[in-house]
Amino acid sequence: MGRRWIMVELGEHCHTHIVPRLQKVIVLAAAMCKLEGFSYAPSEVLWWQQGHNSERDFIYVTTQTLSAEQLGALSSELGADLFKAEAS
Repeated sequence: MGRRWIMVELGEHCHTHIVPRLQKVIVLAAAMCKLEGFSYAPSEVLWWQQGHNSERDFIYVTTQTLSAEQLGALSSELGADLFKAEAS
C-alpha cells in the first residue's frame, strides 16, 4: 500500500478490522518460519529478526518488494562481520 506512517485505531473498528489484519501477518511469518526450518521468535529489539534456526541464521518475512535503500539499511544493520563470516 506504500504507507510510511503508523496509525492507532480505537473503538470497535480496531477489533473488526485491525486485529484480523495483524493476525494474518503474524500467521504468515510463523508459517514461513516453519516451512523454511526456522523457529518463530520475533525479536523485541531488531525489527528484521522474526525467527532463527541458529545463532547466525535469521529470517525476515515481508509481502512487499524491498527497495535498494531498504536493502542497504538492512545490510548496514546486519553489519560487515556477518558478510565476512559468510565469505570465509
